[in-house]
Amino acid sequence: MSRCLNVGMVQSGGPAADFETCLARIKKDVEKLMGGMNVPELIAGVEMAVGCCWKGSPDKLEGDTIPGRVTQELSAIAKENGIYFMPGSMVERVEKDGKTIRYNSIPIFDPQGELIDVYRKICPYYPAESAITPGDRYVTFDIKEKNIKIGVLNCHDWCFPEISRNLALLGAEVLIKPAID
Repeated sequence: MSRCLNVGMVQSGGPAADFETCLARIKKDVEKLMGGMNVPELIAGVEMAVGCCWKGSPDKLEGDTIPGRVTQELSAIAKENGIYFMPGSMVERVEKDGKTIRYNSIPIFDPQGELIDVYRKICPYYPAESAITPGDRYVTFDIKEKNIKIGVLNCHDWCFPEISRNLALLGAEVLIKPAID
């Protein structure tokens, strides 16, 4: 079994774009990559690629649940193309104890379109992400066909070496860190 992993990157983000616009752009970018000479087995996108929806102020920050309507669309892209898929991050909205919490989250899909995990950014960049709640766990996932473990970070997380070190201690051989486009 070859441990070489073909990775594709998509820069599908845009300023304050709605989910539908972002999903259409991501789908188009994935189709372009899949039609190339070196077909990727894993595709990763940028931070806030999936419906940033900042609308100018943190109190107007939108989002979607995970799983939810947006992740159903992303799941279909992964399944249709038979790829591991980290489409980039999105604002995840969680209702907890009567309050709305928002995370800067990266959904991760396998080639069958199953949501295998969600990484929530541990170190939001303050004050720009003051409406974002920090995540509380490290995320790794396996590319079983290649016997490779991937560790996930998100943008500002790279400033804190403990995150990369802990991912390596969890067995990650490759670290993928989407960043704002």
